[in-house]
Amino acid sequence: MKKTNKLILAFEIFLLFIMLVSSPMSFMFSNGIFSGLENKWSDKMFFFHVEKLADKRIFIAAIDEKTTKALGYPLKRRYYASMIDSLGKLGVKVIGMDIMFFEPYRDNPLDDRRLIAAVKKNKNVINLFAVAKGVTGDYEVLPPFSEKLSRASRYIGYPNVDLAMDGDGHVRRYKSFREDQVYTDDPILQGRECSGGKCNGIPMPSLAAATYVSYKDVNVSKFYVESEIELSEPQYLNFRKPIRWRGDEETDGHIYTYISIVDIIRNKLTKEERKIIKDGIALVGSTTLGAFDHVPSPFAKQMPGVEYHATA
Repeated sequence: MKKTNKLILAFEIFLLFIMLVSSPMSFMFSNGIFSGLENKWSDKMFFFHVEKLADKRIFIAAIDEKTTKALGYPLKRRYYASMIDSLGKLGVKVIGMDIMFFEPYRDNPLDDRRLIAAVKKNKNVINLFAVAKGVTGDYEVLPPFSEKLSRASRYIGYPNVDLAMDGDGHVRRYKSFREDQVYTDDPILQGRECSGGKCNGIPMPSLAAATYVSYKDVNVSKFYVESEIELSEPQYLNFRKPIRWRGDEETDGHIYTYISIVDIIRNKLTKEERKIIKDGIALVGSTTLGAFDHVPSPFAKQMPGVEYHATA
């Protein structure tokens, strides 16, 4: 194993040297000719050299098998409302919803009102918008189903995994802001912190960026303008080692602490889970097999999309 690692390290150093000193080679990398090789090198760098564990302030409020078995799938919106209220009582700082609420809930309109009321009451929830190709082939914005939900949300962000996906289906980079969608006077996409045109002209934030500025209590426009890096350009994900790291690509384990939504709703939490929730960052998403968007990572063949927002 040590011999193999030395060979890989030698290859990495050689490849890095070629990229730095050879302008023709650098041109080919930048134009995608050798992008596959570059991506593999990047994966090995993460795999063998990442030492950090997950930030303990972040946890996943998980739609896991335990939750779907108890509450069904897809979850009714009343359960999301109950979860938000429960997390609020437990002292969570921010809730980022990796859940799409683009259509009214036809089965029970009361559930929509419950969801809006919970988001408005807790004042710390980020909801989503999306951009999708319509029936005519043009791209269209999919906002939250109700302007009331948008106004109640702290921010409206986007789940951006598709924007930086590589040709092999992996996601190694992340865009914090979406340049082709900027804040305007349209209240359906403003959220509470950008209402009244306070963020007009600034690109719309990702779910991760909106969650981060909410945790820091900094307005997203200030964060965008004063950042020392170009936030509209893709940045490498801040990969961390999985909790149950075995040192191979078949690691069975996730990076962040998962807390079942059903346990949050029913208040069946351990002392440690309560400690994690207090002043923490909740990212809400699906983790059960067959009920989540997933893409490969350097550590596993499948990683729930919600973990990418946590890793950004």
